[in-house]
Amino acid sequence: MGFIAHPPMDESLDTLADIRYLQKRYREGETLLNRALNIWEKNLGPDHPAMALALANLAWFNSAQKNIPRPRTS
Repeated sequence: MGFIAHPPMDESLDTLADIRYLQKRYREGETLLNRALNIWEKNLGPDHPAMALALANLAWFNSAQKNIPRPRTS
């Protein structure tokens, strides 16, 4: 089991992002989710299976804003 630098922080950011989504405050939620994604990517690596779900959640934010972004690269 590896050391995770900010486990409570990433989970909190993800939860807050979910709340912002439900409030239709998409830009704020997207910012929070991107912060969580950066922590997960740093700690788990870009190819970790958990990243797929996180990126799918990011796609929901972009879809809600009618924003189709460029593919994310590591």
